[in-house]
Formats: sequence, C-alpha cells, structure tokens
Amino acid sequence: MEINPGNGPTYIGSAPTSNNSTNYSSTINAVISFAITALGSMGASFLWTAASLILALGNNVNNSITEDDHLWRLWNWSPAIKDTGQFFWFFVDVQPNQTVEFSHEYMLFGPTYELLSAGKGYRTLYAGSPGNNTSSMNPELMTLSEREQYGIETISRENLLTMAAELGISEITLNEWLESSEDVFYYAHNFVEYETPQPEKTELSRSTLTKDMLLNELSEQIERSEKIIRAFSTDEICDLEDSMEIVQKHTARLAYLSELQTVAESTLRTDISGLNSVFEDYCEIADV
Repeated sequence: MEINPGNGPTYIGSAPTSNNSTNYSSTINAVISFAITALGSMGASFLWTAASLILALGNNVNNSITEDDHLWRLWNWSPAIKDTGQFFWFFVDVQPNQTVEFSHEYMLFGPTYELLSAGKGYRTLYAGSPGNNTSSMNPELMTLSEREQYGIETISRENLLTMAAELGISEITLNEWLESSEDVFYYAHNFVEYETPQPEKTELSRSTLTKDMLLNELSEQIERSEKIIRAFSTDEICDLEDSMEIVQKHTARLAYLSELQTVAESTLRTDISGLNSVFEDYCEIADV
C-alpha cells in the first residue's frame, strides 16, 4: 500500500481558513452552514460536486507531514472561531489482488484538554472486483468491454502522463510504469472498499488485566503523547507558555511510559504480580 496526499484546493482546505488575513465574502457563512448541516444527511459525494463550496474553501494548511506510513495535516485556530469545517483527500494505491487496511482520525488540540479525538476509523481496500476470483481479473485477458465493466482503465504509453495527472496516480507508481517496457497499463477504479469494525475495547482494570491489554494500553498512551508533542511544537504556537508546559509534561510522560512498556514486555504473561506492579505505575502517571 502507498498513501499519497492530494494537492491543491480540490483536495485540501478549510472554511473559514485558519489564515486570519484571508477576507471571505458574505456568502461563506451560508456555505459553511450548508456544509455542516448537509454532510450528515446528504453525504460527501454531493458536497464535492458543488462548485461554490470548493471555491469558497481556503486551501491552506498550517502544518503538513508526509511519511510512508502516515499523513498528518494540522490547522491552527483562534478561540474566536466557533464553527469550521475541513476536508482532506488522499489516495491509496493498492497492488492488484491485494488487501490493505488504513486508519483515519480527526483530533482537536488545546490547553487544558490537550487532545480530543472523534475516534479512529478503519477501512479495508481490496484491489479486485466483487464476485471475481483472482484468475479472472487479469486485464490482459479481458476484452475492452469487460475492462470497462469492471472499472479498469486502459492507458497507452503515449497517454500515460496525461492520464496519470487526471487519475491522481502517485509519482512512485508513475515512475515504475515509465521505467517498464510495457506499452499498455491498467488502472482499476472499482474495488471493494468498506469500513472495518473493530472489537469493543475492554476497560483495563485489575480484574481484566492481561499482558496484551496492558501493552496495548501503554502503546495507545505513548501514541497520544507523541501526537500532543507534535501538535504543540509547531512553529506558530511552540513559544506560547501553555504549549511549552504541555510539551514538557508529555516529553517526561513519554519517557516514563516507554520505560513501563519495556518492563511490561519483559514480564512473563503468568507473572500477575509483576504486571499489576506495572499497571499501578501506569495508573499514577496516566491519572486514571
């Protein structure tokens, strides 16, 4: 799997923009109201066909990190802004007949509460068409009409650069194709994509404590502190007193959680006393 960020106002933006110097017309309030109220009932597919909405949204972002295994986008806001909406499109390239899973999370950062999350979502992608086994999904063995039926784009080498831009094909995939000896390439649109339900989390306590649950809890808290440090260390707010206190607090917490994680990993699953000792220390630092 390869995750690729979309670029330009069609793929990333916010309304209103977090850049206070931007002067929006009076229509922006109506657009924001429409976007916030209609999203739940109409669905995103309708919103992104509304040209007025795309034009009204600011395509800026304050902080951007792109890694092989994750994308991070951050908007900064003043307390005076109460209603806002953001959108961020990204592409996931999946090799033929492969299944992958990715997660997404929307978070708010601020003094006192530090981090509020809307929760993680998980989605699964399968690069094949429903109801077809892998042997029948070789586009080279299909007729043109069959490829069209299954949403497989046929691209000649002469049109590769043009079509890659239209389809949002990643630079890595494009380079692989350009360096190959093939004259025809295939790009699938219709693949299986669905939300992946996650098992309900059991609350960690002395009565439910297991090594796996403890390690999972420590890992989640480590990830939370890392996100908080990253958010409050951005250039625009890192010098604020609140930001420095929060970063200092979670830097110390992160070091201690990592120590507890190391101890838990080396503790036998059958050593209930040892696991309880780690859990007690965790409860103190996590304020639970």
